[in-house]
Amino acid sequence: MKRAVKLLVCLFVFFSAANYCLAGFGISPPYVSSDKLMPGSHYEQQITLVRSEEDAKSEGRINVNIEAPEIASWITIDKGTSFVFPAGEKFIYMNVRIDVPAGAPLKQYKGSISANLSQPKGAVAGGSSVALGAIIDINLIVGDQAISDFNIYSLTIPRVRKNFPILVWLGIDNKGNAPVAPEKVVADIYDVSGTNFLTSLEGVPNQKIGSFSRGLISIPIEHSLAMGSYWADLKIYNNSQVVRQERVIFSVIEPLQTATAKDSNALETNYWKIFIRDLNFTSYLALVLYALVALELILIIAKLFSPKPVKRKSKGVWPEK
Repeated sequence: MKRAVKLLVCLFVFFSAANYCLAGFGISPPYVSSDKLMPGSHYEQQITLVRSEEDAKSEGRINVNIEAPEIASWITIDKGTSFVFPAGEKFIYMNVRIDVPAGAPLKQYKGSISANLSQPKGAVAGGSSVALGAIIDINLIVGDQAISDFNIYSLTIPRVRKNFPILVWLGIDNKGNAPVAPEKVVADIYDVSGTNFLTSLEGVPNQKIGSFSRGLISIPIEHSLAMGSYWADLKIYNNSQVVRQERVIFSVIEPLQTATAKDSNALETNYWKIFIRDLNFTSYLALVLYALVALELILIIAKLFSPKPVKRKSKGVWPEK
């Protein structure tokens, strides 16, 4: 008897939880918080809106209400304050954007944002409408201390056309409250063997990544290298300290050639020469594999459609009596 009661209790809890999930609506993270803001700063927080699988079968609508009188004018939602939750989608994103005015007082600011999901009438069993809500807490601190904090998440050097500068592309994640870029890039150049040092080059950025943002910047480095392949030992500096060090290989190739209408044939020939010359090892290998696969397909198709040889029955010979 006790086991039966326990079983009934477990089943009740299970199905109660299942019904709660079916009608569920949630957000992540449930806050917009930063203690690194300055007057004039821009800050963004991505919020994930999640609903149940049952609700996802129909179109819903999200209504957003900003409840922060002191800073309501600072806050915008990228999708607006009312937008559709498309049918078939279990989760969508919205970005909360904070733009601190230049003359904002230095202090802490609090508030909240309510996000309410409403399903159209008839979207749920029984034909009744459903309204579910979630609260996003706002906690901002505006100070006067500039914070320079960034990570480099990618570093590449594309192929370099002769007579053009080397471009070092950096992916930067700015976690600070002011626009930022590295101080400089130093490139120690070696030959293709990687052992013979050739020269040391330096470049400085001419652009920055905005506060609390991610993006790419290119740092030009002037050079006089001949065509060929090289290794570069890159050192990225900030505040006179190396914040990233990496060895990469790159190539200096012939500049793009131009031609007049009279030289159209020459232009076509040069184009294919440049195309083939610019291929790296991986591209060559891929082309070879594609060619082998294409050849195999041709052989298979030819075998399928080729006429089958007709087998002739040999005439029997009667044995002599």
